Amino acid sequence: MFVRSSGERAAFAFAVAVETDPARTGPEGKDPGPGGRPPILTPGDAQQMLAHLAADLKSMLHDIRKCRLATAGAVFDQCQLLRPGAPVFSALARLADSAATDGGSPGLIAVGSGDNGMPDAVLEPDRRIPRGLLQLIPLIVEGPRELLEDLAQEMEHRFLAEGQLSAHTASWLEAVFGYGVAHARFMTMTDLNAMLRLQLEHFGYLPLWELVDAALTERQAALELTTDRGGHYRWLAGSVWITFESFDHWSNHGLGQATEAQGDTLPRGYAEWSRELRRYTSTLSAHAIPLQFELPEGCQGEVVDNFLFEEAPLSDDPENLAAITEHSWPDLGIVAITAQTAGSLRHYYPLAPQGLNDIHEALRELDLTGDGVAFPGRIEYSRTNRRLRAAAFE
Repeated sequence: MFVRSSGERAAFAFAVAVETDPARTGPEGKDPGPGGRPPILTPGDAQQMLAHLAADLKSMLHDIRKCRLATAGAVFDQCQLLRPGAPVFSALARLADSAATDGGSPGLIAVGSGDNGMPDAVLEPDRRIPRGLLQLIPLIVEGPRELLEDLAQEMEHRFLAEGQLSAHTASWLEAVFGYGVAHARFMTMTDLNAMLRLQLEHFGYLPLWELVDAALTERQAALELTTDRGGHYRWLAGSVWITFESFDHWSNHGLGQATEAQGDTLPRGYAEWSRELRRYTSTLSAHAIPLQFELPEGCQGEVVDNFLFEEAPLSDDPENLAAITEHSWPDLGIVAITAQTAGSLRHYYPLAPQGLNDIHEALRELDLTGDGVAFPGRIEYSRTNRRLRAAAFE
């Protein structure tokens, strides 16, 4: 992937993909533990890392000696490198340009962390993304445009078969980052995107990859997708548009209308639909893809910031009902919150992690009826009208 290709010079982005071994740590035992992230390297360690990587590259690609290599002394999740506009690589290219005082001559430029962190905040690993087994080290190769075009083609063809790092370099990465390395190799961004497709397709999320790919390739044409669970997504004008269905709409007019209202069958189906939607939204957000929520025709609701608000009639039997009911599901958490007022029920659905905080703020402004807060540990609904209801206290 070219992050710059104009005039006489160009810059091509690629990466080192490190498959970590969770069963062991590196020689110095620096592993920060589950969910933690390896350290960001100092400028000196980053320069030494690049020297190791450059030696491996030069043994495979002779013409790379005529180019400039740059890297950041950190490891990233693939979600952070595979983002629209390639912000990590673009920032690396800018810093490499500003650090190169010798015109266009070959050289090694490594960006490390100083007292105030990385010189560009974009090059800080996103700590909101839990550390996975696959970690990536970003690199760019910069040089004459014609040479880079040929070199990029060679990298696309050779990395897959010959891109494995030397044992010496892999061992050095173990020592400096403090985790066990099961496998490490050079990969182009095309390789990484293809690997992401295989991962998501394996788990039944191929439409999710199609949306990510549309954003990464800046697809101009609209794209409309429907999943097996009835999720509806559109790629349009630089954003993914997500159709959100409330429980009331899903169970009466959506995919759930064919589901019997017996036991937990109906709420289980909605929970599975919600789980898929959350997987899509969390993954798309991790790739920094803009999201927009919309409602299906006939859904009586309104999207407000990070949540959906929907008004519904009061329950048939208003006696002994909670003022606030948290509808939840195992392994999913809160699905919706119902507030009982004098004239109606008000349902709130979080659309993002911040959504729960915003909902709580909205609840403070209501004149509630009923007593207390109910936590039934399930989705409380009426089997008669297939709608959410307030929970009753016994």
